[in-house]
Amino acid sequence: MKKFVKYIADTLNIEPPELVIGASDFKSDNSLAHFDAEGNRLCLKSGDVTPQNLFRAAHEMRHIWQMQHKELGYFKDYVSADKAESIKAFNGQPEEIDANAFAAAVIIKIFGIIPQFKGLTDETKEKIYRAAEKFDL
Repeated sequence: MKKFVKYIADTLNIEPPELVIGASDFKSDNSLAHFDAEGNRLCLKSGDVTPQNLFRAAHEMRHIWQMQHKELGYFKDYVSADKAESIKAFNGQPEEIDANAFAAAVIIKIFGIIPQFKGLTDETKEKIYRAAEKFDL
């Protein structure tokens, strides 16, 4: 997992975050990954090297990149999952579309697998797939 984090950091031109496996400081029991901006830590519940877990890491690291590029409009009106009016509203935010698109592009490149995004609306999926096409990995 550390090599993957380094690869993604290099791809995004960011400093690799500290990788914390088995972290317990999640906002909900359903959360499997998050980025702690204050400590520059990427926290994962599991260190298993699976497409799903690599997707989670790439997604969260794209949020790091977004935070470093707020001048592009990221996180201006962002609402966290626990405060969003619905999961649809949360996943439809530009930051989530972009992070999902980047992670999808990574997984497509490495495994040739197209993430299905079960539970997301067709409209949100289409936005993610369109955005994923812009990444030249």
